[in-house]
Amino acid sequence: MSQQGPSGNVEAAVRRHSGWLVPLALLALTTALGALILFYYLAPNPGSLTEEHASPSARTNRVLLKVGNLSFFAPANYLPYASERSGGPRREIAFRAILPDFRGFTDLTAGEFAGNGPNSRVIHILITREDFDVGESARLERIYLNEVVNRLGKPAPAGLVGYAFKNDSGYRGEDLFVGKDSQGTVVMRCTRQIVDVPSPNCMREVALAPGVLLSYRFKRSRIGQWRLIAAGVEQLVHSFISHSGAT
Repeated sequence: MSQQGPSGNVEAAVRRHSGWLVPLALLALTTALGALILFYYLAPNPGSLTEEHASPSARTNRVLLKVGNLSFFAPANYLPYASERSGGPRREIAFRAILPDFRGFTDLTAGEFAGNGPNSRVIHILITREDFDVGESARLERIYLNEVVNRLGKPAPAGLVGYAFKNDSGYRGEDLFVGKDSQGTVVMRCTRQIVDVPSPNCMREVALAPGVLLSYRFKRSRIGQWRLIAAGVEQLVHSFISHSGAT
């Protein structure tokens, strides 16, 4: 029978440990990589408001934010999300205001800002970093009018022309309203009121600056106020734009 010296015992121990250390290391590496991938896909995006719940504030201190090349210096009570009120560069910024004077959130209007009734006075405004260089008139001619039932449209409230989208259109379930104001063509898509949509909205999208899109939505029941809303949104948003970064 052969005998092992001290060095032989050490070598045998190393071989025994090596047999389970390598699989253990591989398992640890695989677990770490899986955790990183899971975190990447599930962790909240600090530049997106999609998953965040609104928590408006009545404070009126100004907050400096930036989307693309545009800086905004907006009162905190117009910013419905807490993350926005920390300021800085963003992929998107949400503002909320209430008709008819486009004031921000206050304790007195908290109930209205929290509600979503069909006659809500709250206007939802979104500034997004996005390449969007097709004007409203061009979009109307190139896209929307090819998807409606009748390109001639019908007279609608408040000087608008209304169109119904085809049932096989990507905009099915919506109507199109087109008007003219001092700035040019105004194009709005409005969800139809059905059982599943008891509180339908209207939405408009317009280029605010190169690479920056402005969109806003309001309740369809207020389509007759479209001129007031268009002018109010434009005035409000431009009042927030900071040319010096902190004026």
